[in-house]
Amino acid sequence: MGDTAIKPFLCEAMDKAILRNEWEKWLRSFTIYLEAEGISDTRQKRSKILLLGGVQLQSVAYSLPGALIDPDDKGEIDIYAVLVERLGKYFSPKQNSTFERHLFRSLTPSENGSFSDFVLQLRQQMSKCSFGSCKKEIEDICLKDKIIDAWAPLELKKKFLGKEHSLDEVIEACQVEEQIDKASKAMTSRPDVGPICKISNQKPGRRECPRCGKFGHTYNDPACPARKASCNKCSKIGHFAKMCRTIIKERFSKFQRSSLKRPNSYIRCVGEEAASPKQRKEESPCFKISSDEGEEHIKCHVGGRNIRLIIDSGSKFNLLSHADWSRLKREKATFFNERFKSEEQFRGYASDKLLQVICIFEAPISVEPGAEIFATFYVIENGRQSLLGRDTAVELKVLRLGRNINQIKEIVPFPKWKGIEVKLSIDDTVRPVQQPLRRIPVALEDRVMEKLNEALSRDIIEPVTAPSSWISPIVLAFKENGDIRVCVDMRQANRAILRENYPLPTFDSFMTRLKKAKFFARLDLKDAYHQLALDKASREITTFITPEGLFRYKRLMFGVNSAPEIFQRLLEQMLSKVPNALNFIDDIIIFGATKSETDNTVKQVCQIFQENNVLLNKDKCVWNTDKLKFLGHILSAKGIEVDPEKIDTIRSFRAPKNKEKTRSFLGLVTYVGKFIPDLAHHTDTLRKLLKTENKFTWGEAERMAFSNLKDQLAEVPRLAYFNPKHRTRVIADASPVALGHVLLQFSDKGDPLIISFASKALSEVETRYSQTEKESLALVWAVEKFYYYLAGLHFELVTDHKPLEAIFKPTSKPPARIERWLLRLQSYKFTVIYKAGKENISDALSRLCQLSTAKEMDPKTEYSILRLVQSSVPKCLTISNMVEFSLRDEEIIDAISCLQNNSWKPEASTNFYPFRNELSSIGSLLLRGNRIVVPTPLREQTLELAHEGHPGETAMKRRLRSKVWWPQMDRAVEKFVKACRDCCLVSQAPRPPPMDRHLFPTGPWIWVASDLLGPLPNGEYILVFIDYFSNGKNYKEEIQSFVLMYNVTPHGTTGVAPTKLMFNRVIRDKIPGIEEIEEQYLDSAEMDRDLVEKHKGKQATDKRRGARESDIKVGDKVFQKNVVFPNKLTPTFDNTEYTVVEKHRNIVEIERDGRKLTRNVGHLKKVPEMAARPKPPQTPEGGASPITFPADAASQDLNLTSRIRRPDQAPQPPLKLKLVNKGGMWEPALEENQRDPGSDAGPAEKERNDQQGGTRE
Repeated sequence: MGDTAIKPFLCEAMDKAILRNEWEKWLRSFTIYLEAEGISDTRQKRSKILLLGGVQLQSVAYSLPGALIDPDDKGEIDIYAVLVERLGKYFSPKQNSTFERHLFRSLTPSENGSFSDFVLQLRQQMSKCSFGSCKKEIEDICLKDKIIDAWAPLELKKKFLGKEHSLDEVIEACQVEEQIDKASKAMTSRPDVGPICKISNQKPGRRECPRCGKFGHTYNDPACPARKASCNKCSKIGHFAKMCRTIIKERFSKFQRSSLKRPNSYIRCVGEEAASPKQRKEESPCFKISSDEGEEHIKCHVGGRNIRLIIDSGSKFNLLSHADWSRLKREKATFFNERFKSEEQFRGYASDKLLQVICIFEAPISVEPGAEIFATFYVIENGRQSLLGRDTAVELKVLRLGRNINQIKEIVPFPKWKGIEVKLSIDDTVRPVQQPLRRIPVALEDRVMEKLNEALSRDIIEPVTAPSSWISPIVLAFKENGDIRVCVDMRQANRAILRENYPLPTFDSFMTRLKKAKFFARLDLKDAYHQLALDKASREITTFITPEGLFRYKRLMFGVNSAPEIFQRLLEQMLSKVPNALNFIDDIIIFGATKSETDNTVKQVCQIFQENNVLLNKDKCVWNTDKLKFLGHILSAKGIEVDPEKIDTIRSFRAPKNKEKTRSFLGLVTYVGKFIPDLAHHTDTLRKLLKTENKFTWGEAERMAFSNLKDQLAEVPRLAYFNPKHRTRVIADASPVALGHVLLQFSDKGDPLIISFASKALSEVETRYSQTEKESLALVWAVEKFYYYLAGLHFELVTDHKPLEAIFKPTSKPPARIERWLLRLQSYKFTVIYKAGKENISDALSRLCQLSTAKEMDPKTEYSILRLVQSSVPKCLTISNMVEFSLRDEEIIDAISCLQNNSWKPEASTNFYPFRNELSSIGSLLLRGNRIVVPTPLREQTLELAHEGHPGETAMKRRLRSKVWWPQMDRAVEKFVKACRDCCLVSQAPRPPPMDRHLFPTGPWIWVASDLLGPLPNGEYILVFIDYFSNGKNYKEEIQSFVLMYNVTPHGTTGVAPTKLMFNRVIRDKIPGIEEIEEQYLDSAEMDRDLVEKHKGKQATDKRRGARESDIKVGDKVFQKNVVFPNKLTPTFDNTEYTVVEKHRNIVEIERDGRKLTRNVGHLKKVPEMAARPKPPQTPEGGASPITFPADAASQDLNLTSRIRRPDQAPQPPLKLKLVNKGGMWEPALEENQRDPGSDAGPAEKERNDQQGGTRE
């Protein structure tokens, strides 16, 4: 039942003027509902407001960033209060206190409103004025002054000004005056008189309600039945359909059309007349009262409401009819300084009758599109048409007096091109990437937020509340004026965006169309890409992340790889019908042979832009000039010149110090290469430095080449426009290292005009050509280089090599290489002409470039750079930091308290008790001797600062011990250094693992060992195999005698010859003997003797090497030891991480990216765990010392044979070596639970062993 009392908040169809008040009323009603239902849980309150608020309120809540947040575990954040705060800011935006106070002072009583209503209206407005910390009596004074000034009649004003009156006295006097006035009007009988020229004839004092159409109440009466009703005409809330403004407009237009048909139209002209005959001024014509067929209205916004006016260029006054004024008041238009007395008087043309001025007021006025200004309006009684005065029309730029050639209409910001939606081609096979937020410098956060809010208000971006597959970070770029540009890093997203591959024009393609151009204009589009709307399906890939949440672009954006091609194609199509207009992306160049031709083209282009809703950047547009900067060149009627700024950049280039700087310099020079003859020849010395096989050496030859190249830029020739109708000539020449070419034409007067220079460096093979071949190659390459100009023309090919004149004739038989080149020129029409080198053209048309001074850096830019540098420097710890965090450390606070009260207790759980006699305090700072006790939150930072430069454990301890201390500091240092990744890579290799000894095998070739021996002096390697059973060695035939001796000699370990063990018989050698053939050649005594010898050798070797068991296990991350050290700085271990996938004793198999390697554990080191660094252990209760002692050695088991195993069994767990008395001899034996699976010893053998003497360890 309670839920039905709260109606949904229908905010979408609600009038913006009442949205704020309606939200406050609805929220107050909902708060009362929560109190009545006893709901206090924040989650339940938020769910209730979303449920009862309805779908429209839910849509607003989900679209507001930060409105719906997840509750925290501790419940410290009131999620309901956060939602209400966000909704309040949305429905009740922050008001300007200055504007509210102005409205307070401008409030006037309504025609039929009572005095109490006026006082209530004043009180409501005064609560919004933010007067500050004024006292109540000051507010009463302001209220009293306003009542006297705006409401009190003249008699009361005189009375109130006679002496001081309190606010209550003023209110009481005004109420009495109001009652007297009403009584006097009731006693006076007057006939009903209606105003002239009014269509309706209703009684005075009874005003029609603009919401419901009834009489007897005002539009803001809460009892009005239409206040919360929905209109059936426009679906808005607040009025009935019969009072809908759309119907009123239709009726007004019908009335206007019917009035146009009236034949009896007459003209009145208004003159300005002073209030007294002595102050009479000169009369001036004002406006036309009646309507004619040819009248043109202009749509204006006066006080925020639409009104139609006629421009009157003959009067400077803005006149409103009584009907328009009444409508503006009904629609709550914004008025200022409304007054009812005018010092100006107006009279009709050829008439002595004065026109009555009802009201004068100021209001903001604007023409769509256009800026808003303030103007004064005069309301004329019985006026039939509202007029816009001359001065206001000129200021609004809707009236132009005189001629204005460079006028261009400005359209509404921020527009979208009509009928165009860009759809990006996205490759669905590319996996989306969601990148994290990149933090913004604190000094730039406000400026970034301003840019985002500006883009939101211009409908360029929109917030994203749902999950997004693509998320890109933002990056900041600084403009030349110090402003910032918020860009999106689209490098990952561009991998999924398919290019259109639409060809972009080149500078040479433009120059062929400018042959007759003498006057130029350049149009620049404002935020060109943002004027193209993006298709909804293409918006998700533009999603980017900011501190305020996710946003995405609704327009085409900078950074999309296909954006230049898309924009070039669309703009070319738009300008395709204009012959003298070219564009390179968003730069439009307009040209003509005369000024009028250029102006007409500009008007034509602007008309096309206006029809397609294209916005220009007037600050960057250039109108009708004879010299224009375009794409790094200067265009004029005389030809093409290089941009002086480019020349200045090259001439100010310092001598390069490496190959990269040299490559950058040559790149800048190549940009102006068409202006420099024989460029490749002049850059040959510098280009040799870029070769891989050459070492960079800056000597005298390089310095001279660098200086000469910059000197050549001091005088750069001017280039002419190419004209296909002029005679064309190509001059080519070859030097030992490069080719040089000149394209020129001859004017109608025979003057040579340079079109372009070109050059090419010869490759290493081409430099070995003969001179004739080089000259032939120069001609062929020149023709192909200038193909864009020469194809389809007959031209002259000039060379200074006489033999080429005959070689290039059709009847010649040139060498094979030159003949192949001639075949490439068969499609061209040319004539080869020989001219001596001294007859080549000179650089008479060159000019000197003017150098410009460098601009100083903007202070804002310097400040931003300074902040970035300061923020990148790591901060050190100070005494104030120690004091600040000591006040938060409970352990230090307790220790200082114990010091001051001498209340140390042994049973207290504190780490400082063992050191209580060494502790002291200075204020909030705890000391041990002269060392500062570091608070717990700062210990990690202290370790990081002490480890700068990566000292070892000992050096780091010495550094810390000299200044600071905290319990178990040495242990924390050891753990910190062991967890340092960089220190781990350059530290010593771990101790080798204990020797891995094999048990004596049961037969030959069961266990073998292999190794490589070499390289030998002859470069060969020997692959050596050793059988663990026989220990025999196999050498080449040259040492067979040694092999025979070794094989027949009893071995020192086994006591048996290797051949006897190998073949189970005695091999005859050079020494005769009688041997008894044994059936069993190996018994347990020999195996045990081998086991004991190996164990002794293992113990000795492990002790000498300091062997230690490796803690590496399957699943660990490890580093691999570097075997080859290219230089002294190579670390001990490689930085590449591997994962242990298998471990077999000391042999470990590691893997990375599918690549598996087998290594000994001695070559591996475990990767320290950086993320989960353990905290220093706390001292146990009772104040025990942090020092720990190892366990008693006697209690530890002796793992003697942990590395011994039998050849025919899998790896076993650690074994305990025991000696068993067998027949009076002590021999090694295994425990029962660790005996070989293959052993055949049974219970009888165990019993026999026990009877013979038992077992001892």
